[in-house]
Amino acid sequence: MTQFKEMPAKDGFLVSTGNGHISFDTGTLAGGQGYLKAGTLLAVSVNKFYKLDPGHATAARKVTKAILRDNVNTENGETECGLLARLAEVCEGDLVYPDGINEADQKKANEDLASELIIVRAE
Repeated sequence: MTQFKEMPAKDGFLVSTGNGHISFDTGTLAGGQGYLKAGTLLAVSVNKFYKLDPGHATAARKVTKAILRDNVNTENGETECGLLARLAEVCEGDLVYPDGINEADQKKANEDLASELIIVRAE
């Protein structure tokens, strides 16, 4: 018997967005970050988006600014991507936080999103 693996919807983390396209934007993901899943928290530095890294030496790479909307492979260099940038509600359990993030850094990431008017809801 064939078994199917259910794949999450690319925007499965979304609870609600603003009217029209006001919640969405596009940006450039820096290359060399590997395969990033939809729902990955992103920071911005020098006009490029990077996956959030609370332990990074650069302060800007520690501040969550947006959420990746699509699965993206950055191995071959910079890549244009869709972003959830403002005016939205998201489900915390469906976001992709950095591996090993501690409770304090996760709380700060959620607060950073709130400053962008993206509200993180518990499951």
